[in-house]
Amino acid sequence: MVDALREAHALAVKSSAELTLTIDSEGSRYTITPAAEPTTLPTGVTLHFRDIPYAEIKGAIAHIRFFPDGSSTGGTVGLLQGGQRYWIGVDWLTGRVSLRD
Repeated sequence: MVDALREAHALAVKSSAELTLTIDSEGSRYTITPAAEPTTLPTGVTLHFRDIPYAEIKGAIAHIRFFPDGSSTGGTVGLLQGGQRYWIGVDWLTGRVSLRD
């Protein structure tokens, strides 16, 4: 997931095109668009999101957009499995992706 977010950020800058990471928390999957197939997380891993702008959320679906200037809409994605919890942050100004536990 961290690699996918970093790749989306880099590709948006390199291609001068907006890219979107779509998060489906009910289906435990994410997709980078355009042109990517959905990636489903392993059984037992759940996906959550927070700190994503309201306009980018519709029910269990959220979007983090990456722009050609390196910025993004920002937000935080959570991966949870058993007692383990990891949060992946996307900075809105720089598009930088960071992992925290």
